Amino acid sequence: MAAQVSTAMMVLAQPSDGPRECPFINSLPLQIPSPLPAEYAHAGHWLDGWKLAAISRQAELLDRLLALRPHIFNQRPIHTPEVTLKWVDLYAAVLAVPDVTRHPAYAWLREYVATCPPQGSHGKAVKYLSGPRLDLLPPLVDRDAIGFEAALDRALEAHKEYWSKTAKRRKDPEGFVALDLTALAALAWDRGLRFQVDSDYLPWSWVTGELFARQSVA
Repeated sequence: MAAQVSTAMMVLAQPSDGPRECPFINSLPLQIPSPLPAEYAHAGHWLDGWKLAAISRQAELLDRLLALRPHIFNQRPIHTPEVTLKWVDLYAAVLAVPDVTRHPAYAWLREYVATCPPQGSHGKAVKYLSGPRLDLLPPLVDRDAIGFEAALDRALEAHKEYWSKTAKRRKDPEGFVALDLTALAALAWDRGLRFQVDSDYLPWSWVTGELFARQSVA
């Protein structure tokens, strides 16, 4: 449902001359009389929708998000950070190109991680979250299950270190599940990589898709 809502907000924020039907919510058509405010079509909602759709194996939503990607850049609020848009580019490329490590967004983000000052909250997030996340992509491209497992284990340890560092972070729901890592692990699993990582931040039934298979049968 969360993936459907994120995608629906993106769809319904696009310009329209009249009512628009959104088919995603529980597969029932939903009539919206006018577009949502343009600010709903922002990169954060796109990234949330991508991660949740990848985890829940909703290919139709991923296709719709890829089609909406150009609107992120055409309608973006002036304050949208460039690094956020690069993540949109990179996650779109993960699905669309054979070797995402050759994509310009990957090179840009690698340089950003390498040169970002480690001081401050943003610098620490880049060090502990963004860098380790990028390390998953080379073994994903190479279909190297052993390398992917090792990179995933390191990324989860970095996630744990970052989100358990202070009392405030420990209470922040954003850190309870490593959604980016779970989404990339789900993609790797669906591409045939077999690995085993034990972490409270990585729901294993989400990685394998077992949870969503049970729900579809029910």
